[in-house]
Amino acid sequence: MFENIPKVEKPDFYIDLAIRSAKKYASSVKPREKHRIRRQAEIESTKAETFTRTMRSHIEKISASFPSLNQLPIFYKELLDILVGSDKLRMNLARLSGIVPAIEQLQQKMNSKARKANDVFEVQKAKSEFYGRSFAIAKKAKDAFAFIENARKTLKAFPSIKTKMPTICICGYPNVGKSTLLSRLTGSTPEIAAYAFTTKQLMIGYIEGKLQIIDTPGAFTDNLKKMNWLERQSYLAVKHLSKKIIFVFDISETCGFTIEQQEELFKQFTRKFRAKQFMIYLSKTDLGLEKKEQFIETHQDYKIFDDAEELKQFLLILKPSEILPVEN
Repeated sequence: MFENIPKVEKPDFYIDLAIRSAKKYASSVKPREKHRIRRQAEIESTKAETFTRTMRSHIEKISASFPSLNQLPIFYKELLDILVGSDKLRMNLARLSGIVPAIEQLQQKMNSKARKANDVFEVQKAKSEFYGRSFAIAKKAKDAFAFIENARKTLKAFPSIKTKMPTICICGYPNVGKSTLLSRLTGSTPEIAAYAFTTKQLMIGYIEGKLQIIDTPGAFTDNLKKMNWLERQSYLAVKHLSKKIIFVFDISETCGFTIEQQEELFKQFTRKFRAKQFMIYLSKTDLGLEKKEQFIETHQDYKIFDDAEELKQFLLILKPSEILPVEN
């Protein structure tokens, strides 16, 4: 959705391109005027028109490359608002768009002055005024160009999520086996290592092209603005993309977190996302057999799995309406 947005350069870059285009085009067109002054006025008017047209083309391309902010899925809309600021992006895109009519007005004035010129000096003066003011207008918006380029980089780093596909999020502490479960469910090969915080981005896999499974990082703070880049993505994925959540417990505690700590995180999730339906997956049960029966008895209100294939088959029989949130 965002990967094809072209790089936004500094205003000098577009000015140079427009000047080169103006000179190239003017040199390829034979002036119609024979009178020296009128001929020079025609040449400079042609250059100014081409300069203006080229600037318009580049600026319109920048604006058109960004998706309509009002039509973004709510997941991306909220992520954009937190990390970039939707209103700031709109304002800066509008500033860029405002460059075009301002230069067009200057170009019309320049044409008028050039046509009325009594000597070549007046034509050159009109030309100098046009380019000087046009350059100043474009360069005055240099912070808008910079803001939009930074926004582009941020958008390009957004996860590529199919927001209309039925989605299940996998949650739990780091190193409890979320990435391993994703791999077993979908056949994807996320980075897996025997230490915490292996997941450095949202890991996404698909079950038979019907279900999207998202492996999220460990825990979230209560303040969205205090979350890091990855936590914010994960929080919003859980919030907006699915009704059902798989919470992974490592009852062997080899993940570095005790059962009590994992239980507390689970309670935080169920409180934070009260409208969600939670399932539990027990990982590393071969290392924690003595705790398994007690755990299942304690959590009998939840559907519990310890076999990835069994969980996969259960997920496949779910209807999209049981998974997709009302607004996604």
